[in-house]
Amino acid sequence: MSAHRVAAITKRLLQQFRRDRRTLALLFVAPIVILGLLGYLIRGSASAPAVGIANEDLGPLGATVSAALARSSEISTTTIQASDGDSKLKDGSLAAYIVFPSDFSSQAQAGTIAPDVHLEGSQPGTIAPVLQALQQALISVASSAPGQGLHVQPHLTYLYGGSGFDTLDYFVGTWRCRVDDAANEIAPATVTSDVQYTFRRAPARIFQPNQSLDG
Repeated sequence: MSAHRVAAITKRLLQQFRRDRRTLALLFVAPIVILGLLGYLIRGSASAPAVGIANEDLGPLGATVSAALARSSEISTTTIQASDGDSKLKDGSLAAYIVFPSDFSSQAQAGTIAPDVHLEGSQPGTIAPVLQALQQALISVASSAPGQGLHVQPHLTYLYGGSGFDTLDYFVGTWRCRVDDAANEIAPATVTSDVQYTFRRAPARIFQPNQSLDG
C-alpha cells in the first residue's frame, strides 16, 4: 500500500471524526466526566470535613480534647447535641461527630479513654482527617500527663460503609445504600469497630492503631 493511499485514508477518517461530535464526546468528554466523579467519590471534598463535638463529660478532660480538636487544621468543628448527630450525618451537614460520654474523665483516671466516633462513611477521603485529628488531640492530652499510662480505645460507628470496605465496595455498595435509604426501603447499615492505642509517655510522632509507644 502506498504512502499516498495511507495518507488519504487517514485524512478521511480524521474528517469523519471531526464531523461526528458524538464520537468526539465519547472519546474525550466522557472519560473526563467519569474520572471527575470517581475522584470526588474517593477523595471527597477538598475542604476540611465538618465534625460535630458532643461533650457530655462531667469532668475536665472532655473540654480539653474538644479544645484540641477545635484547633486542628484537619477538620472543622462545631458543637452539637449527641441526639442530633445521626440526622446531621444523614443530611450531609456533618462528615462525623464525636461524643465524649459523661464518665470520660473518670475513665481516663482509671487508665482508659473511650470516645465514641460516628462516621458518615460514604466518602473514604473524609475518614482519615477525622481520625488523624482525634489522634493528634489525644496525643496532646497524653503528653500533658507524662509517665501516666493511658489506654485509648475509640469506638467507631459507620453510618455507611465500614473499616473493612475497599474502594470497590464504596463505589457500588455505598451509593446503593444511599439510594435505598432515600427511598425509605431499608435503613442504613451501622458498622462498628474499635481502634486501640496505648500511650505510655508523651509520644514524638503519629503512630498506627494497635501500636504501643514505650518511652
